[in-house]
Amino acid sequence: MLITFNYISSYCEQYQRPVPTQRSTSYENIHCTEDPYQEIVEEDDHQPSGNAEDGEVESLQSQVVLYEYCVTTPALHQCIAEHLVDEKRDEFGKLLKVPKNLRLQIETRDDNVIDKTAKLLDLWHERNGRNATVGVLVDALLKLHLEESTLLLTDMLEMLRIDDAQSEA
Repeated sequence: MLITFNYISSYCEQYQRPVPTQRSTSYENIHCTEDPYQEIVEEDDHQPSGNAEDGEVESLQSQVVLYEYCVTTPALHQCIAEHLVDEKRDEFGKLLKVPKNLRLQIETRDDNVIDKTAKLLDLWHERNGRNATVGVLVDALLKLHLEESTLLLTDMLEMLRIDDAQSEA
């Protein structure tokens, strides 16, 4: 019996998802398929929840997981910026591990709240390249305990589907 391993591939066969192979600071269209994760989503959607709001958030999270390893886009940054309140921006920057001096530079600008948040996300993406994924954003956003997390996750999911459809075309 002959067993071979392919270590050069940039695609992880075990988990059926792309694996980052190099650091990149550009926004790249990456097509994410839903098929490998469909089984996981169906399992998660049928779990009972004590609170209707919590159940809705869990359902949305399981749908967003389909895009967990996709690199973020400027359109997604803008979507998040429209929902994030001013008081939470610095905490959000900390969760994304943006250095304090860079967060302070963004805060001192005379831009509006949405532009500051979008710039924070753009800076985070620039610094992290292909590691600036949707999964990292969702984790950080859920740690903020936003009041409108359901609406934000819904909008993010819609934006991800639009970006995915455009990358297929």
